[in-house]
Amino acid sequence: MKKERVWIATLIATVMTLILLTGFVQRIAYETDSRKFFVSCDMANLKEQGKNTQEALQTLQDAGAGVVTVEPMTVKGLQEAGRLELITYSSLFINEDDISRQIRESLDGYPMKNENLVAVVRDASLREFMSLELSYRYSDYTNRFLEDGETMVFAFQNLTHENDLIVGYDYQDLALIESVGMKAAVVYPSYTFEHSVYPKYFNEFVNSNSVSFVILRNNPYDNKKPLSEEMKATLRTMDFTLVVWENENQIGNETPHLYDELFSIMKYNTVRGFHMDKIVDYDQSLYRYRFYQWFNSAIERNTAFIHTNLLENPDVDKDTNFHLTVKAISDFTGFAKGETTASREKIPYPYSQNTMAMAGGILALTLLYLYLMFFMKKTPSYFTESYFGLMIVSVIVSYALSEYLCALYALAIMLASCGFITAVMFYLDKHTQGKKKLFLILGAVCSTLVSSVIGIAALLGGIEFYTSTAFFYGVKISLLLPVLVTVVNAYLIYYREKISLKELPKALWSRLKQMNKWILVPVGVAVLLIVAYYLIRSGKSNLILPIEDSFRKWLTDVFYIRPRFKEFLFGYPAFFLFLYFCWSGVKTEWKIALGICATVLFTSILNTFCHTFTAVTVSLLRVVNGLLCGVVVSAVLIGLIILVRYLICRTKNQKMPVANEAPAFDKAKEKPLEVVEPVKKQAPKQQVKNKQKKRSKKKR
Repeated sequence: MKKERVWIATLIATVMTLILLTGFVQRIAYETDSRKFFVSCDMANLKEQGKNTQEALQTLQDAGAGVVTVEPMTVKGLQEAGRLELITYSSLFINEDDISRQIRESLDGYPMKNENLVAVVRDASLREFMSLELSYRYSDYTNRFLEDGETMVFAFQNLTHENDLIVGYDYQDLALIESVGMKAAVVYPSYTFEHSVYPKYFNEFVNSNSVSFVILRNNPYDNKKPLSEEMKATLRTMDFTLVVWENENQIGNETPHLYDELFSIMKYNTVRGFHMDKIVDYDQSLYRYRFYQWFNSAIERNTAFIHTNLLENPDVDKDTNFHLTVKAISDFTGFAKGETTASREKIPYPYSQNTMAMAGGILALTLLYLYLMFFMKKTPSYFTESYFGLMIVSVIVSYALSEYLCALYALAIMLASCGFITAVMFYLDKHTQGKKKLFLILGAVCSTLVSSVIGIAALLGGIEFYTSTAFFYGVKISLLLPVLVTVVNAYLIYYREKISLKELPKALWSRLKQMNKWILVPVGVAVLLIVAYYLIRSGKSNLILPIEDSFRKWLTDVFYIRPRFKEFLFGYPAFFLFLYFCWSGVKTEWKIALGICATVLFTSILNTFCHTFTAVTVSLLRVVNGLLCGVVVSAVLIGLIILVRYLICRTKNQKMPVANEAPAFDKAKEKPLEVVEPVKKQAPKQQVKNKQKKRSKKKR
C-alpha cells in the first residue's frame, strides 16, 4: 500500500513538472526574443574631456555604441554651472541693493510668496532658450527685463530646490545625435512625473525629438510619488524603452525603485541598465577589468542598457583613455554577439502566473510527501486524504494570491527537494548492493534536480522577476537549512534503529572523547570559519577574498559564464566521492560527511535558478560549466585516492616477517646464515591420529 502511494505521488510530481515546463519554455523564448544590448555614451562626458563631439560619436558608433545619453537642463543645474543666479523671493525684501529693487518693481502685480524662486539670467542665448521653452508650458511663471535691457528675471511660483524644474534639453546635441545616426536616451527626473504641467511637455518633447530611451534614476524617495491620471494616459500612447537605472555599485541584487503605476504601464518595454563611471586602476590587461564588469553585468544579469563614460586612468593621457574605451566597447559588442539595435518592440509575454503558482504549490507538497514516506513506517489512515485536501486548498489559494506565493513556493521546492535527495542517497546506500546502487542514486538525484529546476525557473519567470522588480527572498535559509536536514536524514536512516534519540547526545559525546583533541579542535574551528565565510559571501560579490576574486575574473575570461567554486571544487567532488565510497565500501561516517558536503552542490544548483535577474539560459550554461569542471576535478581526486590505496596495499603485501623474507648475512664471514625454523611440538592425541592416518593410507 505504501509503494502504491509513492508511485501515485511520483506520477503527480511528473505531471506538475510537465505543466511547469510550459512556463520554463516560455521564459526562455521571451529572454531569447527580447535579448538586445544597448551600449551608450554620454554627451556631457565627451564635452568635459574636450573631444570633438561629432568625430567622437562617429568613432564610438563604429565600435558598437548606438545610443547617446543626454542630461536635462534644470534651473538648479544651470545655477551650479554659473549660468544663472537662483534666489528666493523673500531675500528681495531684506536686501536694499539696486538689483533687488528692480526685481521687486518688475514683479509688481505678479503674485509671489516668500518661498518662491527667482532666476536672474544675463546670458543672451540662455535667456532666449528659457523664454522659448517655458512660455508655452509653464503657467505659474513670468519673465521680465530689467532696466539695463540685458538682464532678465524668471519668477516661478511653485519652484523650490527640492522640486526642480526641467528647462529643456540641448537641441543642438539632439540634432547632432540624429545626424550621426545614433539614438537619444534622455535622463528624465522621476519626481516631475506627478507635476500637472509635464504630460503635455513630455509627449511633445519625446515625439518631436525621436527619443528612444527614457532613463529613470534608481531613487527610492522620488519614485514613490503617484502619477497623475493625465500622465498615465500620456504614457500609454508613448513608444519608447524605459530603462531601470542602476549605479555601478548596484549591479547586484538591488531592487529598482519604480512607480508601481509606471511599471504596470511600461513593463513590457522595460530593460535594466547601469551607469559605469568610476576611475579604473589598470592592470596588465589594461581595460580588461572594466570589460569584465560590462560583460558580467550584461550577460549574467539581464542588463541590456550599458552606459559608458570615457576611461579616466590617471597614468595615461586622454587620447589613450579614449582609444581604450573604444576598444573595450568594440570587444564587448563583438564577444556579446547580441543585437545592438537602438529600439525594442513590445514583446508579449504569454505567461500564466496563476497556473504556474498552482502547479508549483502541488509540486512542493508532493516532494515533501515523498520525503516523509522515507521515515513514516506506518502512515495514519487519514494522512494521504489530508494531504490531498491540502493540495486542493493550495490550488485555491495559489490562484488568488499567485503574485505573492511564487517566490515562497520556489523556496519550498528547493528545501523539499534537497531533503528528499539526501534521504534517497542514504537510503539506497543502506538497502541496495552492487553497481545497481550507483545508477539508482544518480537517477534519483538527476530526476529530482531537473524537476526542481524547471519548477523554480517557471515560478520565478514573471516579467516582474525578469526586470528585478520582484525578488526571490530566502537565500540564506535555502543554503543553511538543507545541510541541517541532511544531518537529520543521516541519523534517521543509519542510526535510528541502533541509537534512540535520548541516547544520541551521550553517544556523540563519547565518540568525541575518543577522537584526538589536537586534531578535533583545529578541524572544528576550520569548519566553522568555512561555514561562516560561505554564508556571509553568498550573494555579496564585494565580500570575497582577493585571491578568489582574481580566480573568478580568470574563470570569466575563460568560460564567459564562470562556474561556481562551491560546485566544481567542493560539491561535485563530495558527491562523486560519496558514490565511490558507496561502491567500494567505506565507513558510514565518511559517507555521511560527504553527503552533507554534497548538499552544498544541490543547493547551489537550485539557487542559481533563483537569481531572477539572470536569464535561464545563462544559469543552464553555468551549471553545465560547473558539471564539466566538477567531473574533471572529481576524476583527478578519485584517481589520486585509488592510487594511494593501491600503493598502501602493495606496501602491506610486500612487508612480511623477517624470518620468512630472506636469509640473514653474517657480517664477519659474509655468508648467509641458515634460518632454523622452530619445531612445533604436537600433542599426544594428535600424534596418534597422524599414525592412524598413515596406516590407513598403507592399507589402501
